[in-house]
Amino acid sequence: MPQPIDPLMEVNRISTSERIQQIADRASLQAQGRMAEATADDQVRKESTVKESENKSDEVDEELKRKNPFMGRKKKRSSTTHDSGKHQQSNKRDGEGSHHFDVSI
Repeated sequence: MPQPIDPLMEVNRISTSERIQQIADRASLQAQGRMAEATADDQVRKESTVKESENKSDEVDEELKRKNPFMGRKKKRSSTTHDSGKHQQSNKRDGEGSHHFDVSI
Protein backbone atom coordinates (compact mmCIF):
# COMPACT_ATOMS: atom_id res chain seq x y z
CA MET A 1 0.00 0.00 0.00
CA PRO A 2 1.16 3.47 -0.76
CA GLN A 3 2.39 5.67 2.04
CA PRO A 4 0.47 8.83 2.75
CA ILE A 5 2.21 12.08 1.75
CA ASP A 6 3.08 14.27 4.66
CA PRO A 7 3.13 17.92 3.45
CA LEU A 8 5.40 19.12 6.25
CA MET A 9 7.93 16.41 5.52
CA GLU A 10 7.99 17.32 1.81
CA VAL A 11 8.46 21.02 2.59
CA ASN A 12 11.35 20.14 4.90
CA ARG A 13 12.98 18.03 2.18
CA ILE A 14 12.66 20.84 -0.38
CA SER A 15 14.04 23.49 2.01
CA THR A 16 16.90 21.18 3.00
CA SER A 17 17.84 20.56 -0.62
CA GLU A 18 17.71 24.33 -1.31
CA ARG A 19 19.99 25.01 1.65
CA ILE A 20 22.45 22.40 0.46
CA GLN A 21 22.44 23.96 -2.99
CA GLN A 22 23.03 27.44 -1.52
CA ILE A 23 25.92 26.16 0.61
CA ALA A 24 27.51 24.52 -2.46
CA ASP A 25 27.10 27.76 -4.45
CA ARG A 26 28.72 29.83 -1.68
CA ALA A 27 31.63 27.39 -1.39
CA SER A 28 32.13 27.52 -5.17
CA LEU A 29 32.13 31.34 -5.16
CA GLN A 30 34.64 31.44 -2.32
CA ALA A 31 36.90 29.01 -4.16
CA GLN A 32 36.70 31.14 -7.32
CA GLY A 33 37.51 34.26 -5.29
CA ARG A 34 40.54 32.61 -3.69
CA MET A 35 41.74 31.41 -7.10
CA ALA A 36 41.35 34.87 -8.63
CA GLU A 37 43.18 36.45 -5.68
CA ALA A 38 46.02 33.92 -5.94
CA THR A 39 46.33 34.57 -9.69
CA ALA A 40 46.42 38.33 -9.12
CA ASP A 41 49.08 37.92 -6.42
CA ASP A 42 51.19 35.76 -8.73
CA GLN A 43 50.91 38.37 -11.49
CA VAL A 44 51.94 41.16 -9.11
CA ARG A 45 54.86 39.08 -7.86
CA LYS A 46 56.02 38.36 -11.41
CA GLU A 47 55.81 42.02 -12.41
CA SER A 48 57.52 43.32 -9.30
CA THR A 49 60.48 40.94 -9.21
CA VAL A 50 63.73 42.36 -10.51
CA LYS A 51 65.22 40.28 -13.24
CA GLU A 52 68.93 39.88 -12.80
CA SER A 53 71.19 39.59 -15.77
CA GLU A 54 73.49 36.65 -16.03
CA ASN A 55 76.99 37.32 -14.79
CA LYS A 56 79.65 37.19 -17.44
CA SER A 57 82.28 34.63 -16.76
CA ASP A 58 85.76 35.92 -16.05
CA GLU A 59 87.32 33.07 -17.97
CA VAL A 60 88.47 33.80 -21.51
CA ASP A 61 87.90 31.18 -24.15
CA GLU A 62 91.46 30.65 -25.37
CA GLU A 63 90.38 28.86 -28.55
CA LEU A 64 88.10 31.72 -29.55
CA LYS A 65 90.78 34.31 -28.71
CA ARG A 66 93.28 32.41 -30.84
CA LYS A 67 90.93 32.45 -33.85
CA ASN A 68 89.98 36.13 -33.61
CA PRO A 69 92.34 38.05 -31.29
CA PHE A 70 90.86 41.49 -32.09
CA MET A 71 87.25 40.55 -31.39
CA GLY A 72 85.45 43.13 -29.27
CA ARG A 73 87.86 45.94 -30.03
CA LYS A 74 86.60 49.00 -31.86
CA LYS A 75 88.38 50.37 -34.87
CA LYS A 76 89.61 53.94 -34.53
CA ARG A 77 89.52 56.23 -37.53
CA SER A 78 92.12 58.87 -37.87
CA SER A 79 90.77 62.38 -38.28
CA THR A 80 93.05 63.08 -41.29
CA THR A 81 91.51 60.23 -43.28
CA HIS A 82 88.02 61.45 -42.45
CA ASP A 83 88.81 65.08 -43.39
CA SER A 84 90.46 64.16 -46.70
CA GLY A 85 87.38 62.14 -47.65
CA LYS A 86 85.22 65.25 -47.18
CA HIS A 87 87.63 67.32 -49.27
CA GLN A 88 87.54 64.80 -52.10
CA GLN A 89 83.73 64.77 -52.03
CA SER A 90 83.58 68.57 -52.24
CA ASN A 91 85.89 68.49 -55.29
CA LYS A 92 83.57 66.03 -56.99
CA ARG A 93 80.60 68.31 -56.34
CA ASP A 94 82.35 71.27 -57.97
CA GLY A 95 82.56 69.40 -61.22
CA GLU A 96 84.35 66.42 -62.61
CA GLY A 97 86.34 68.36 -65.17
CA SER A 98 87.43 71.27 -62.98
CA HIS A 99 90.79 71.14 -61.25
CA HIS A 100 90.82 72.96 -57.97
CA PHE A 101 93.81 72.77 -55.70
CA ASP A 102 93.20 74.05 -52.18
CA VAL A 103 95.96 73.97 -49.62
CA SER A 104 95.08 74.95 -46.08
CA ILE A 105 97.41 74.91 -43.12
